[in-house]
Amino acid sequence: MGMLDFFNEHRWEIIFAVIAAILVAIFWETVKKLFVSVYKMLSRILAIRSFDQRYRDWLIAKYRFLNIRGIKTNAPVTIELENVFISLRTKRPQEKTKLAELEASMKKESRDETSDKKDFFKEEILRRKLEKYEEEKTYNLKDIFNLSRKRFIIIGKPGSGKTTLLNYLTLKFARKSEKELFGIEDEKLPIFINLRDTIKKDFSLDVKEFVENYNNYIKCSHDPPDDFFKRKLEEGNCIILLDGLDEVAKEEQRLEVAKWVDQLATTYHRNIFIATSRPYGYETARLYSDFIELHILDFTPEQVEEFIKYWTKAVEIKAREEETSYASSKAEKEAGELLDAIKKTPKIEVLTVNPLLLTIITLVHRYRGHLPERRVELYEECCDVILGYWQSAKGIASELQPRQKRIILQPLAFNLHKSGLREEKRDKVIKLLENELPKIGIQKEKVSALLEDIRDRCGILVEAKLGFFGFSHLTFQEFLTARYILDNNLEEFLVNKKRDKYWLEVALLYCGMRDTTNLLQNILEQKEDIFYTNLFFAGKCLAESLSVSAELRAYITKQIFDILWDRDEFTLTKQTDLEVLKEIKDKKIIAKLIDKTKDKDSYVRGSAADALGQIQTKESVAPLIELLKDKYSYVRRHAAYALGQIKAQESVAPLMELLKDKDSYVRGSAADALGQIGYKNSIDGLKLLLDDKESSNITGEAVRETAFKALKMISEKNGIPIYPD
Repeated sequence: MGMLDFFNEHRWEIIFAVIAAILVAIFWETVKKLFVSVYKMLSRILAIRSFDQRYRDWLIAKYRFLNIRGIKTNAPVTIELENVFISLRTKRPQEKTKLAELEASMKKESRDETSDKKDFFKEEILRRKLEKYEEEKTYNLKDIFNLSRKRFIIIGKPGSGKTTLLNYLTLKFARKSEKELFGIEDEKLPIFINLRDTIKKDFSLDVKEFVENYNNYIKCSHDPPDDFFKRKLEEGNCIILLDGLDEVAKEEQRLEVAKWVDQLATTYHRNIFIATSRPYGYETARLYSDFIELHILDFTPEQVEEFIKYWTKAVEIKAREEETSYASSKAEKEAGELLDAIKKTPKIEVLTVNPLLLTIITLVHRYRGHLPERRVELYEECCDVILGYWQSAKGIASELQPRQKRIILQPLAFNLHKSGLREEKRDKVIKLLENELPKIGIQKEKVSALLEDIRDRCGILVEAKLGFFGFSHLTFQEFLTARYILDNNLEEFLVNKKRDKYWLEVALLYCGMRDTTNLLQNILEQKEDIFYTNLFFAGKCLAESLSVSAELRAYITKQIFDILWDRDEFTLTKQTDLEVLKEIKDKKIIAKLIDKTKDKDSYVRGSAADALGQIQTKESVAPLIELLKDKYSYVRRHAAYALGQIKAQESVAPLMELLKDKDSYVRGSAADALGQIGYKNSIDGLKLLLDDKESSNITGEAVRETAFKALKMISEKNGIPIYPD
């Protein structure tokens, strides 16, 4: 085939090829630019996705573990934050007025009842209305994110969990869990800012400059694509977490930082903003760009129990590097022991509402093992953490060691307590601190800066109102007062305060710091009164003492034990006697009390039951169950009540039998005990008592009311809704 024939056969193909070649030659630069543009676009998308994931992984690595570096223990602990985090409850401050108004109207409705017979169930319904309203106006994390506005300032006391909350949110948003946990549809990139860092030289309070250099501030090891954070913020795809407005120590700087936060929130208004502060720091530097103010509430008993169970399980699993049945059972046992120890020591129980102090308590219980007996060591640990180790863990430098700060605060605590005050004017506080500074080698001129440092960063000393300072918790004031008395040999001062209940806790803490044989002897040598003030004071001190001579210990316990059986003594005297015996918990005393349950005198048997119920030891459960069969109703009633105090589940079956007792008061005591124990198998028997017809109108109503309260207690403990038919 010739060329002409080939051309004729393929002429259109050749023409199109020539045209295509001409077009490519003409538009090559355009095609090349388009190709490069598409390539760059795809490369940027891949780079953005790659950095996004690497940044999230960096955040997860940084915030994965609970930060407890500020707590001194003999063993390091690394706990996954997600395994122990308890969702905080918050409340808007303006809700308090609404709740008060509702409560007042409910009380009025109750008073307006015309029926002579008290309508117990109607009052219960009214009370539930208030509880429901309170519950609706208490915001957990999911509730917060469901509010119409998306800017929040979380206010909380020192150690209330503000930083841990933001760490948890950073972790969960980095894991892209926002839809599952909080109902947020769009993925949000977490941006965490420690506001105390804003006063550093390399930090710019120019919003534009800050956003451009954010990666340098946080020192992320990966380089972001150009304008990565700026674009995310402009698109509204971020949650900005701003921690510790109050930790900007100087007021004028704090005001500047607050303005910067407002500007940041206004500029990038499509994003979620959550800031935190302690109350004092926020009062002097508020946020005004539409931030909702939410106050953190104390832990409830249920939250305390939940945290302890989570904590012990996490520690046991970490110790074995895997979850085993043995680890779970050991954790459950340890959690139960710790909860029992806390409940038996009210002075420690009041501290557990604070997450930081609760964490300290759990660590002390695990690694030191003497929580109830050595409260002094626990308080010392708390003080040291709050006064310095906590700050060190957060990267806050301080000129003084925790114990040095404690030394200069002790005279302030003593003077406040001596005057019966909880706060003092600034000038008097300054004067007291000035006198102590030379002892630790600090110039007096630094006293104002030191006071502000302790106030703003430590949390143990707070400015309750403008110009007035006091300790954040009375426990710290009492502990530091006791230390001051010890360091300055003021034991005689305590002897003279034995009748003043305001000084009792100080005396008990002091006794936990040293041998108190001489102190107790001096107390007992004082002239006694008909209420045994000296003896009971000595007994309470004995229960807390670091050490006391064996002879004196035996003498005090015998004297207190003998009073219990004297029928001529006042009822209040005997009640105090029982309280002291409970605190001492002497094994010989417990054995003697168990013997008394077999005494021929019914009065003695009943009194022994009362005492064993107060002391609450497992050894007394069996003899108390035996007393439920006593022929005297007085004894049966007191034995039932005592078993309710001990809360032993093996007493449930015999107490259920007692619900059929012929004596209405005994039935009521059995119902109350079952409610205290909280075992759900008691429900059917208690429901039968709601229609108690074996008694007169007055006693029958009392039995029915007791049964209803018992059912409520079981309902709350087991999460079972129980309402009367």
